[in-house]
Amino acid sequence: RKKLSVKPDRVLIVNVDKPATFKQILENFKVSEDKEQETLALLNGLNLNDQLTAGTKIKLIDKGD
Repeated sequence: RKKLSVKPDRVLIVNVDKPATFKQILENFKVSEDKEQETLALLNGLNLNDQLTAGTKIKLIDKGD
């Protein structure tokens, strides 16, 4: 029998390196789909147009695939 080689999704905590809106930061991390951006905004308790400062910690999802 073959075992499934599925890796779980992981939550990453990253520091914002320069001031920008949450949407701009997500786009810098190659998160471009609206639904995924909205999910991450909810996870972080933010709106996409919220302005973040350098050093702010945010949560991202690393897809396990």
